Amino acid sequence: MTFEPHPADGLGLRLGPPKGETLIVLLHGVGASGADLSPIAQALCAADPRRICVLLDGPEPFDGGGDGRQWFSVRGVTPDNRAERVTRALPRLVGRLEALLAAENLSWRSLTLLGFSQGAILTLGLAASGHSFGSGVALAGRLANSVETAHDGSPRLFISHGTADRVIPWAEGQDAQQRLAAAGFDARFQSVDGLGHQISGEQVETVQRWLSSAPCFGDRPEP
Repeated sequence: MTFEPHPADGLGLRLGPPKGETLIVLLHGVGASGADLSPIAQALCAADPRRICVLLDGPEPFDGGGDGRQWFSVRGVTPDNRAERVTRALPRLVGRLEALLAAENLSWRSLTLLGFSQGAILTLGLAASGHSFGSGVALAGRLANSVETAHDGSPRLFISHGTADRVIPWAEGQDAQQRLAAAGFDARFQSVDGLGHQISGEQVETVQRWLSSAPCFGDRPEP
C-alpha cells in the first residue's frame, strides 16, 4: 500500500482500500507534519484491511520556523488562553473531517482520531466539547478544555503518556483521563515508564489491541 493525496483534502494523504469500513485520521504535533506519523498509519492499516488511514497536515505553517505545520499557534500560549485557541481550531478540523467522511461514505461513528501532542490536544478537545465520533487516541497530550457530560455518541478514549515527557508532563495525561472518566466517558490510561515526548512501539501495539476490541461500526446495520 502507498499513500496518495486525498481528493477531499489538499493537506491529506490516504492509505487503504478504495472502500473501507472505518476511517482513522492521524493528527501530528506542532511543527511537524502528517507524514511523520506514516509508520503508525501503515501499521494500523496493515493490521486490518477494512481500515482507511489519513494523515492530515495542520492548516497553518508553523510560526516557529521550518517546514512544519500547526493546528494553532503556541506563541504566547498560557494556561489561561490555551482553551480559547483549541476551541477556535476545532471548527476547522470538524469541517475537514466532515469532508473526509463524506468522500469515504462513512459515518462519524466509524471515525477514530489519533493525535500526538498538539494533535492529541485537539482529539481530547473535540471529545470533551460534546462531538460524536467513534473513538479517540491521545498520545502525549493534555486536556485544555472544560468537559461536557458524556452522551450516547461520545467516543471511547485511549490516553497514553510517557513518564519522562518534559514537553507535556505525564500528569497532564493522567489528569485528562480522570476528568473525562468523571464526566462519564469510557477513558483508559496507559503510562509508559521512561518515555519522553515521543511515541513508542509499546504504545502502538496497545493502540492496535484497543482498536481491535471495539465494534466495527462502519455503515453496516448494528445488531
